[in-house]
Amino acid sequence: MSWLQRLKLVQKLALIIVVSSLATVLVGVVGIKSVANVAAMLDNTYSNNLICIQYLGAAGRAQVTQSRAYAEMLSVRESKQFDDLRGKADAAKDELTKQIDQYRKMPWSDREKSLMADFDRSSPVYQESLQKLENHMREGQYQEAVALWEKDLDRQKSHLEELVAKLAEDNRVQAEEGYQKALVDVAQGKTDLIGIGAGGLAVAGLLAYLIARALLQELGGEPEEAYSLAMVLANGRAGRNDKVFGSDISARVLAKAATAIYPNTRLDGVPESFLRAYFLRGTGKFADSVRVAPPIRQAVSFFQHNLMRDDASLGLFDVVFLRNALINFEPQKKQLILENVLTRLRPGGYLFIGLSESLSGHELPVKGAGRSIYRRL
Repeated sequence: MSWLQRLKLVQKLALIIVVSSLATVLVGVVGIKSVANVAAMLDNTYSNNLICIQYLGAAGRAQVTQSRAYAEMLSVRESKQFDDLRGKADAAKDELTKQIDQYRKMPWSDREKSLMADFDRSSPVYQESLQKLENHMREGQYQEAVALWEKDLDRQKSHLEELVAKLAEDNRVQAEEGYQKALVDVAQGKTDLIGIGAGGLAVAGLLAYLIARALLQELGGEPEEAYSLAMVLANGRAGRNDKVFGSDISARVLAKAATAIYPNTRLDGVPESFLRAYFLRGTGKFADSVRVAPPIRQAVSFFQHNLMRDDASLGLFDVVFLRNALINFEPQKKQLILENVLTRLRPGGYLFIGLSESLSGHELPVKGAGRSIYRRL
């Protein structure tokens, strides 16, 4: 190759590099705009929905802590224990008020306004009833206090829990609808995003939706419920060798549950007798944690399972707890899940669902056996 040919080749290569650089800059500029649009979408979803779910999740936990403190009061007779529980209840009430006040600052849908109006009507009645229970306890009227709880307070508490769960579910639905709308806009060319931007928007929207789903779980069941059930069975049915099985679709959740290690903050409301019998206190760097004792761990097994599929290898169960799982699915999928679950439930066995859930509208071989409790026919 002559020097002239080499010079022309160099010129061509230089031109290609310049054109490629300009194209890269152009794509980068459009990409920056795409990232800005993605960030704006995420910020809108986070501000309008995910923060709401965070506030409601914290409010729900505070309400449960307050209710547990009052329920535990019914079994104490020493003034110091009573005062300690009263202090815990007051702190939980303050936290509940704080989180609800934060939620009030957020934009609401019409349904949220209606649910909050119901909450505002019901909450003072519940707090007034709690005050009556406290007065009965202070005056030594223990039977009256228990009767008040069984007659009114448990129902009022469940109603408020249901309202908070519905508010959180509304925000999850809104987050999902926002995500779906964003994808439709991209598909129909209503946005100025190039392909990479559209992909980024889809991933970001999916991420926001999954975060909302994860936060909503704070209002539902926790992995440690399997251990809690095993403790109750060991305490009331000693020597029966009952087995408890916990399932989840997430391998990460199952791996965490299998460790059986929890922070001390999760022990609120656990009876002292259970703490002594069924937990091991951590030491050193684990001093702020506990681990479920070996006999309970051995009674519990975890496995990965998709509720949308039936698995005959699971065999039959006497009792199934499906708390606050159905609320995340549309009616058709909910029907399929229920059919799969009931296929694995022994005739005469019991199905427990969340207080804010219902089997209304579903043709199933069950009959009601209590609030959110059904018996397999």
